[in-house]
Amino acid sequence: MIKQIARRILPPRMRSQIRDLRIEWLKRTYKVRECAHVYAGIPLRLRLVDALGESWYDHDWPELVEFPSVHRKRLRPGGVVFDLGAHQGMVAMILGTAVGPTGQVIAVEGSAHNARAAAANVRLNGMDWVQVVNAAVADRTGTALFGRGFNGSVDETSGEGGSDRVPATTVDALAGECGMPDLVFLDVEGYEAKALRGAAQVLRSAADWMIEVHAGFGLEAAGGSAAEVFEHFPAARYRRLVRSYSGEYRQFEGTGPPPEGAFHLLALARARAGATAAASSGGRVDQQVAPSDPPLLRTRGA
Repeated sequence: MIKQIARRILPPRMRSQIRDLRIEWLKRTYKVRECAHVYAGIPLRLRLVDALGESWYDHDWPELVEFPSVHRKRLRPGGVVFDLGAHQGMVAMILGTAVGPTGQVIAVEGSAHNARAAAANVRLNGMDWVQVVNAAVADRTGTALFGRGFNGSVDETSGEGGSDRVPATTVDALAGECGMPDLVFLDVEGYEAKALRGAAQVLRSAADWMIEVHAGFGLEAAGGSAAEVFEHFPAARYRRLVRSYSGEYRQFEGTGPPPEGAFHLLALARARAGATAAASSGGRVDQQVAPSDPPLLRTRGA
């Protein structure tokens, strides 16, 4: 009742400021601690820094249902993986275990709070081949407004409270600095269509993709659509599998409308394309939790 009254009588900027104060208070008063669980069959330690992270990570995880489809093909020792929208690094570390020290995981997260937590978790588990970058994934490089919530997203509003300006990168820019990925995991809270617009070269390279498509939950508000997402993965080049949040994967032939509501898309390249112009820059990259100017990543030893 109080929230409903506040929405009616308070201007948007004041509501944003109150929300920001509450978020900061919750961050500062949360009792940080460590936990240890088995995530997708992998024992890991995690630093819990807020209540949302606690609800997501303070328990064992079953195997991720996408992994059997990509594990032998692309998710293997020595592979390169992009985890875009990495939150606090849990999935990045699961992916990092699969590619091992000879591989590389680039974990990109727009929230400084979550990027710091992800970097701490990576250090806690000794995975120096998992690199954390505090940036938003968008359709062009530069800067972007990113929400301050515990699971924030790119914010295309005026930015009057509730958002921070952060570096923005594209999937292709990351590939230009780190080399073409074998697998891209994309979970950017409704900005997936914009992210795919900045991924033309990686899409031509025929990497496999695991995407959380937020249809009805931010995708349209950011100017995208489920149909546009599928346009980047034509059936002639990709085997497309979809599932709802509670369902199982089924093949999507593209003869009917896209699934209704939010869903997961697994796009498996039918054949590996030839080498692309944005080839590997060679070597790994230094960890940068809060880069300020492009390039977001630097080749180790440069």
